[in-house]
Amino acid sequence: MRTNESARALLSVVALVAILSLVALAIWPGSDVALATDSDSDGLSNADETAYGTDPYDSDSDDDNLDDFDEIFGTGTNPLSSDSDNDGEPDSSDSDPLGIDLTGGGGDAEEIRLRARGRRDPVDGGSGSGRRG
Repeated sequence: MRTNESARALLSVVALVAILSLVALAIWPGSDVALATDSDSDGLSNADETAYGTDPYDSDSDDDNLDDFDEIFGTGTNPLSSDSDNDGEPDSSDSDPLGIDLTGGGGDAEEIRLRARGRRDPVDGGSGSGRRG
């Protein structure tokens, strides 16, 4: 009888340690689980956000209507500056946010997002005109 009680107590302790270990892995900085967390759901892990200097809890760190992932891996604009080429026009409405023509003129945030993800605007085919063509 004493052996069964000891075995149950040991099993309870092992289960508690396992649960606490999983919780620690999920919140411990540097753990694989914590590194894979994407708190703002923008496609960049919290670890990547830290490396790029962006806010892991804000999908658009510079509030220019382009998410951090799109700016880093798509448009090449600065996710920490709403005006990457410092011309006074926010990246999301600048037809030339890097000093090169990404959208064929008249670009908007949605067209830049589509280009960043390898797609063309279904309305104007990427010309930036906003007209079917």
